[in-house]
Amino acid sequence: MELQTLTFIVVGLTFALYIGIAFWARASTTSEFYVAGAGIHPVANGMATAADWMSADRWLRAAGDALGTVLAQIRQIHRARVYW
Repeated sequence: MELQTLTFIVVGLTFALYIGIAFWARASTTSEFYVAGAGIHPVANGMATAADWMSADRWLRAAGDALGTVLAQIRQIHRARVYW
């Protein structure tokens, strides 16, 4: 079997699995959708919210660090130029 065919099969089966899980776990009422049927403990909900905020903070900090590095390199190059 060719690699491309195997790749299409694996990706297709993965998508089918995800779609199957989505149909199996879908909410049947609006209260289930918005508050998970009141089955989530407040501590677990708070921990999930905190993890979400920390993840966003990490990615934004990484982008800021990259920008800071680039700007520092530009500043260094600009200072190193000798104008005749």
